[in-house]
Amino acid sequence: MESGADARSTVVNSGPRPVLTRTLIATAALDVLDGDGPEALTLREVARRLEVKASSLYNHVGSKSEILDLVTELISSDVDLATLDAPSWREALRTFAHAYRAAFLAHPNAAAVIARRAVETHASLRHYARSVARLTGAGWSPAQALEIVLAVDCIVMGSIIVPFTTGFVRPPQGYSPDYAPLAAAIEAVDPATVDDTVFATTIDRYLAGLGDPPA
Repeated sequence: MESGADARSTVVNSGPRPVLTRTLIATAALDVLDGDGPEALTLREVARRLEVKASSLYNHVGSKSEILDLVTELISSDVDLATLDAPSWREALRTFAHAYRAAFLAHPNAAAVIARRAVETHASLRHYARSVARLTGAGWSPAQALEIVLAVDCIVMGSIIVPFTTGFVRPPQGYSPDYAPLAAAIEAVDPATVDDTVFATTIDRYLAGLGDPPA
């Protein structure tokens, strides 16, 4: 598969229209999600972006759901699973979480849709399988390993889908005196960095709090 960056550049470059592929379809769909949101994603709109007839897409994909699977694969291709090979399982999970978040943070509209879908794509299953294997290899039981992986997943996706910038849109002075402590706290943080700081702190504290695998 082409990398996400390579595939996306193929769509936006000028010149002769490239041969239609599943990767190009996924790239066009991701462009729709990024620019116009999930409600705008239809086979007709993807076809329009690719300058083909909607019927042409059915030679490569069978449904909108399949397109979303391809989008998941495309974004996931930007996550390097080699991060899970770090000597320390804790560092492996920390580094993987940051890489995972970076890939999906670039596409928050897509992340919001993908987070609600069943885990069925090969890329997603590989991520979970490798993460669980890394933890069981370190001494955690399969159940414990899956719980840890799911917790990391919640932290990653939660930080993307519910960021500070969309939750607290008023300036501090826009709150009534009843919410003075909240307004003061909002004024004290840097909106440009608070989401990254909270994510990093939460991951670090969660992994540290797990302690060591049971003997």
